[in-house]
Amino acid sequence: MYAIAYTTYLYSAGACMLGISVGFFLPLLSNIWAIKKALLNKIRDSLDVFHTGINDVVVKIYKLESFGLSPFQTILGITLVVMGVMTYYLVPASFLFNRIDLFFFILNIILIGMIIGMA
Repeated sequence: MYAIAYTTYLYSAGACMLGISVGFFLPLLSNIWAIKKALLNKIRDSLDVFHTGINDVVVKIYKLESFGLSPFQTILGITLVVMGVMTYYLVPASFLFNRIDLFFFILNIILIGMIIGMA
């Protein structure tokens, strides 16, 4: 009649080995990469304490249009993020803090935004 499902809360051997190997090899590989980068410099540049990192700084300025992002898309993205924060954070918070006036204010702003968007 009823299905009996026994569960164990033990990790499998594969999961334990994956965690141990990632925890061991990832710091090892990152240290090897950092040491290799440090050894590529000359000893004079590595020990010069007055000019640390000055030779490595390169500043490049790109326009957003070169990445395919127009000002309209930027404004639209910011607007959608603000509306999402209002909808998924402020509306439930207004219920939790029993602020019905804030709830109706947010709904009015969303409704006005939808009406302006359709115009």
